[in-house]
Amino acid sequence: MKKSKKLPQNTPYRSHTCSTRSTAFFTAASRTASICALVLAVACSPGESTDKTSSKQPRVAQKYQEHLAKDWQRAEEGKIPSCATVFAHANVALNLDEKGNTDDALEAIEACYVHTFSHYITNLLKPVQAGNASCNAVMTSAVQRRALRTILEGMKVETAPLDQQLNALLREDLEQWCPQAADILLQ
Repeated sequence: MKKSKKLPQNTPYRSHTCSTRSTAFFTAASRTASICALVLAVACSPGESTDKTSSKQPRVAQKYQEHLAKDWQRAEEGKIPSCATVFAHANVALNLDEKGNTDDALEAIEACYVHTFSHYITNLLKPVQAGNASCNAVMTSAVQRRALRTILEGMKVETAPLDQQLNALLREDLEQWCPQAADILLQ
């Protein structure tokens, strides 16, 4: 078992194992690619736009910004953000293991996994808060969160601190508006 190496202290959630191109890596990469394809297929379904009043999209390095913007827009519309393209580009940068690239990659991962997914759940809660919807869509988003976490784990990114950040952003609204979903989603 390879040990993760810790990256800069100012980013405690960042842990990544840099490895040579081994059979284990390609197996994990193959699984990650399969999961990315599945997530993209689920996330690319058409839908109607909802209310456009939301928080501001996080800024990331230029090479991630366009892809993050697409996921942010999907979240804005109440559609599942896949983060697949952001994660794919980040995975390449993490495997290069260059200081600037690694930091940019991890910031993009955080922006998509934490902030874009939180934005998505917030937009799903708007009709619930208005009394026009149930919590079913919020509850099913737990599957997407699990898929995103699995991809990150395959990339050797430490997910626990990211999960803590995401849970902190979601906890209050979920417990107030969809307590049954909170039990499922905040794991």
